[in-house]
Amino acid sequence: MRREYIFAILISFAVLLFSNLPIIHFNLFPNDNLVFLNRRLTNSQDVYTYVSFIEQAKQGKILFENLFSSEPQTSSILRPSYLLIGNFAKIFNVSSIFTYNLFRILFSLTFCFILYKFLSRFFETEKKRLFAFSLILTSAGLGWLSFFFP
Repeated sequence: MRREYIFAILISFAVLLFSNLPIIHFNLFPNDNLVFLNRRLTNSQDVYTYVSFIEQAKQGKILFENLFSSEPQTSSILRPSYLLIGNFAKIFNVSSIFTYNLFRILFSLTFCFILYKFLSRFFETEKKRLFAFSLILTSAGLGWLSFFFP
C-alpha cells in the first residue's frame, strides 16, 4: 500500500474520531442525573425522524410514516437506505440509535474513500491531494467542541 493512502486513511480516521468524540464520550461516561440522547448539534432536529424510519423497518414495514407529524397520513415514504439499516438492526438485534450512528460512520468512511479518489483526478502531487483532502474533511469547523465547552 502506498504511503499516500496510509496518510489518507489516518486523516480519515482522525477526523471521524474527533467528530464523534461527544457521542463516544457520553456513551462511555454517562452522568447519573442526565440522559444522553445520542445526537449531535449538527442536524439534531432530524435524528429521531431517521431513527423512527429505522425502527419502522425493524418492525417489518417497507413504506414509512413520519411519526413526528400531527397530520393524518398513510405509510407512503420509501427510504431504501433506512430500510437496509433497519433490517441490519433487526438481524443483529441492536438498537436503532446505535445502528444509525454506526451507518453514519460507515457512510462517512465511504465518502472519504470516494472523495480521495475524486481529488486524485484534479491534483497530480500527493502533497496537494492530502492537503485538499484534509481541508475538505475539516471544513465543517469545530462545532463539536461546544459539547465540552458550553
